Amino acid sequence: MDHLDRFSGGRAIKAHLVRLTPTPKYQQGLKDRCKMERKFREAKQGYGLGRCRYLGRMRFAVQAFFTAIILN
Repeated sequence: MDHLDRFSGGRAIKAHLVRLTPTPKYQQGLKDRCKMERKFREAKQGYGLGRCRYLGRMRFAVQAFFTAIILN
């Protein structure tokens, strides 16, 4: 999408997405995304990943790591 003009007010991007939508590769990507989003929803709502329990990037990484272990 580097050929799209960023100052066109979104018209060029919208036109690109309209052309992309009916392709089979795009439709398969939507199906795969749905499966992945389900796991993120489970982590966020079921295991507390939506709210960080500890302050700091490293401590959050530990929390995310343990959540990933639980999901698998």
